[in-house]
Amino acid sequence: MSATAALAGVSVSSLNNWLRRGRNSTHGAYREFLAAFSRARAEGERRLVGMATDPEAKNWRGSAFVLEKRWRAEYGSKTDAERRKLEAEAELLEAKAELARAARDRLTGDLIVMLDDGDGGDTLAGDLSDEELADLIVSELKS
Repeated sequence: MSATAALAGVSVSSLNNWLRRGRNSTHGAYREFLAAFSRARAEGERRLVGMATDPEAKNWRGSAFVLEKRWRAEYGSKTDAERRKLEAEAELLEAKAELARAARDRLTGDLIVMLDDGDGGDTLAGDLSDEELADLIVSELKS
């Protein structure tokens, strides 16, 4: 933060105060400052990732080092226990997604559930996006 504060020409305590006030606000100048600060950090991260993953880059290690140190959770080296935990969480999320897809298929029926689409024709539920299907069901319930 000291380099960021120095570049902005303010003290570290002022920078931290502005960020805290932005986090505690829902609108206004401090909230806008927090949003701009967050965007700048995200842009810096994006650039570092680009440099670290560019196959043409001759010195990608520096970018990778900064990513690993600054954003350890995302880019840092993982211990075996951390890797196993992340793999288990990913498997759990995939299982939940599969259950959700199965429940959706049972409810909407990729089986050929026919719904009146309002223009005299019928629409296969399986041909609709989830949002379109929800809208159609709501409109059917209202009629």
